[in-house]
Amino acid sequence: MKLLLISDIHGNMEALNAVMENIEKSNCEKIFALGDYAMAGAEPDVAIDWIMENQVKKNITLIQGNTDKMIVEFSPALYEELKENSPVMAEALKYDYQNINPMQRAFLKDLPTQAEAEIFLDPENKTHPRFKDILDEKLYLSSQDVQMNDKEVLEITAKEALETGVVSSEFLIYQL
Repeated sequence: MKLLLISDIHGNMEALNAVMENIEKSNCEKIFALGDYAMAGAEPDVAIDWIMENQVKKNITLIQGNTDKMIVEFSPALYEELKENSPVMAEALKYDYQNINPMQRAFLKDLPTQAEAEIFLDPENKTHPRFKDILDEKLYLSSQDVQMNDKEVLEITAKEALETGVVSSEFLIYQL
């Protein structure tokens, strides 16, 4: 089964459309989206609508990212706190909160968090009893640089990903 990971869409529909075009060419069977769907991009509402409309059609498993959580938890106090350290991000948060409707915020709020996704991971034990069954399975990994600059997706076996440290846990690789 061909699986792909994407993350950090940040409301950039041009990039998301380009990535999805490449994914469709790759005959991917499953997509994991690792969060940060809206904040700091030009079209946060459009990006969330696209994800809501395509989650089932394109077999996408979603996780809430840290900026998704910030949007959901927006408050004047959070804005002021962020403004002290990162004025640009504070303005992006404010913009996104104002341009994302309540239904879209509820969608982001209901996404599983990274902590929930990792709840069964023991940080000391990164093994998986069936990892040996998938050693030769191909993973197709795409960094932000690859996505934005139309570079080649990293094609690597599960065994190679673990040995080279691209993915640090048998358990995480098995879940992919």
